[in-house]
This record gives sequence, C-alpha cells and structure tokens, in this order.
Amino acid sequence: MAGSGAGVQLGVVRQIVIVWVAMLPATIVLSGGLVWLLSAG
Repeated sequence: MAGSGAGVQLGVVRQIVIVWVAMLPATIVLSGGLVWLLSAG
C-alpha cells in the first residue's frame, strides 16, 4: 500500500514538472513579445 501511495505522489510530481517545463517557454515567449511590442510601439 505504501508503494502505491508513493507511486501516485511521484506521478503527481512528474505531472507538475511536465506542466511547468511546458509553460516556461510559453511564458518567456509571451513576456518577450510584450516587451517587443512595447518597445516597437
């Protein structure tokens, strides 16, 4: 039972890491685009 709980927790942590890694480039692109728009305007 303990192994099952650890597996579920590991899966949640892995999913959080995947989502964070996936959102990081998008956040950088959005921030860079916003700065570019403000400086270009």
